[in-house]
Amino acid sequence: MSICLLLSCLLLWEGCDGRDAARGSGLPPPARDSLVAIFGPRVAPLGLRVTRVGLQDRESRGPSETGRHLALYVEPTSSWSDARFVETIVPLGRELVPYTFDRWGGLESFDVCQEPSPGVDDRPEPVSMTVLDITREGAAGVDWGRTDLPSLLAAVLRSPDSTRLFFARPLGEQPDLVAAEARARELAGKPG
Repeated sequence: MSICLLLSCLLLWEGCDGRDAARGSGLPPPARDSLVAIFGPRVAPLGLRVTRVGLQDRESRGPSETGRHLALYVEPTSSWSDARFVETIVPLGRELVPYTFDRWGGLESFDVCQEPSPGVDDRPEPVSMTVLDITREGAAGVDWGRTDLPSLLAAVLRSPDSTRLFFARPLGEQPDLVAAEARARELAGKPG
């Protein structure tokens, strides 16, 4: 056996010894810097930056290098109005949800949280303005190429166990959100 063939065999065996078998393309890398490098360029065109990101245990939502839930927190790079947070929900979901589940087959769920504008609440873990929390099954039930806010909210109404969307109190009075919620009830066949 040649030395090159032997080294190739050793490298293949090393990658399949179980340490990385669960990772591979199954789960994102656990290192924050790696995740920021992956997601930062995806959210930057929306005027956002990654503040926190990591794998979590799906049940406890505590940090876990082998967790099947990915939590991503982003904040605006400038001062945003409440209306802009509402307007960004769908483009952010469209950009991240299909990409995340397509890239990592081992993930069971994913959430993306929009944190307040800089200077509004600069605590390390501020209360999020919006939270889109979705399972793989919930993501498959949304036509991400065509969805709008009413149809995303309708998906929440139809499948609240697999697709959830939360808003900070001040956003609930935004006219676009109020109108989208009314339309979502019609689309989902739920009375107002």
